Amino acid sequence: MASKSPLSSDILGNLVKFNSQTAGREKLLRLVQYGTRMLWALMEKYSHDKEVVFRLKNLEHTFSAARKLFRFGRSLDAFYSALSTINIPDQMLRITITFSRINLALYLLADHVLWLGQAGIANVNKDKWSKLSNRFWLYSLVMNLVRDMYEILTLLQIQGSQTCALSVSSVSPYARSSWGILIQTLLDWMVYHRSVTVELIKNGCDIWIPLTNLKIVKFSPAAVGLLGVLSSVAGILQLINVSYKLSPS
Repeated sequence: MASKSPLSSDILGNLVKFNSQTAGREKLLRLVQYGTRMLWALMEKYSHDKEVVFRLKNLEHTFSAARKLFRFGRSLDAFYSALSTINIPDQMLRITITFSRINLALYLLADHVLWLGQAGIANVNKDKWSKLSNRFWLYSLVMNLVRDMYEILTLLQIQGSQTCALSVSSVSPYARSSWGILIQTLLDWMVYHRSVTVELIKNGCDIWIPLTNLKIVKFSPAAVGLLGVLSSVAGILQLINVSYKLSPS
C-alpha cells in the first residue's frame, strides 16, 4: 500500500486543524457571505432576476447573523489579549497592536449588541450601533495598516541596502531602468516576505468595507463583496499556515 506523502499529510493536517477552530469556521462563513454579496450584486446588475437576487440577499443576511453568533463573547478575548501586548519591547508595535486590539474589542462589543437586537433579545438602535461598530473596526484596521507600513520599512532598512548594492553591481545600466526588473524584484520581495504581504492584502482590502458602510467612500456592493472575498482568503491562509501571519499578531 502506498504511503501518503509528507506534503499531503501536512496539508490535510492543516485543513483538519483549521476546520476544528471556531475562527476557521467563522472565516469560511465570511468568505461565503461576501461571495454571496458579490454574486447578488452582479446578478442584480446584469440578470435582473429579482427572485434569485432576493434569495441571495437573504442568504447573505443568514451568513452574517451566523458569523455574529460565532463571534459572540470574543470581545472579552480581544480585551484580554490587549493586556499581553503592552509589554512588547518595540514601541511602535506596542502602540499599534495594543490600540488595534482595544478597538477590535470595542468593535466586537458593538457587534454583540447588534446581534442581540437582530435576535429580538433586546431593543437596540441598530443604525447607531452599526455606525459605532464600523468606526471601531475602521480604527482597528488603521492601526493594523500603520503596523504593516512599519514592518515594511523595517525590513527595507535591514535588507534594502545590501540588496540594492548587489542589484546595482549585477545588472547593466540599461537593465537598471527597466520596469520589468523593478516589478520582478518587488514580486520576489513580496513572496519572500509573505507574512507582511498577506497581512497587507487583508487589511488593505478590509479597510474599504467600513469606509463604505460609513459612507466615507462609495463602493458598489459587488466591489465590497470582492474585497471581502480577498481579505477572507488572506485570513484563511493565515489560519492554515502560521508562516503567513505576522508575529507578534
